[in-house]
Amino acid sequence: MNKLVQEALKPWMIKPFELIFHAETHYRNSSDYSKRMAYISFDNAIEVSINTFMCINKNPKGLKLYGQEDINKCRNYFDKLCVFEKYIQSKMLPIKWDKTLIDHYHGQRNNLYHSAILSSPDMSELNEIRQIAFWVFSILFDINTENILNLSIQESELEFPKIPEEYTKPDISGLEQKQENSLFIASILGSWNEKSQGDNEIIDEVTSGF
Repeated sequence: MNKLVQEALKPWMIKPFELIFHAETHYRNSSDYSKRMAYISFDNAIEVSINTFMCINKNPKGLKLYGQEDINKCRNYFDKLCVFEKYIQSKMLPIKWDKTLIDHYHGQRNNLYHSAILSSPDMSELNEIRQIAFWVFSILFDINTENILNLSIQESELEFPKIPEEYTKPDISGLEQKQENSLFIASILGSWNEKSQGDNEIIDEVTSGF
């Protein structure tokens, strides 16, 4: 992340922004794998943005909007969407996307995440969840998401390394089971960015089910 972007973001904004950045770099890649990764990461960014906002504003130095009890009650994705909707209503801002629709997209994300069939997400849905992630981040942190994202993208490499064909079925003797599973999943997916924390977290979580 370049210096200008770091200066524009408060420390607590960095994690949700990194998820959006990770999603966007995949979004700008045309492969089915990248579309899946983009969809999952945009959805993750929505949830993490809301959770981060609540945690910051339970702090005595924050806006004191939420107590620990409020955070404890938000046990699932839909609960967090309800919190977000109440917040924008309190600011008398328009609700661009209803929480029920966003929750539907979250369900689609779960299908992409857990399905044994590596399908490609619908582009209209991907485009919309991308805009929703931008909207949520912008509203909660009072920042122009697209401007700061474009500034960050300009400094980044958008191409992802492909797994060489000779490594599609590598010699895996001596590898721990977790390493073997990760390599297997990566081979199926077709490409990944080993330097991207987002890619590695997703692959790690998927392989934990094997």
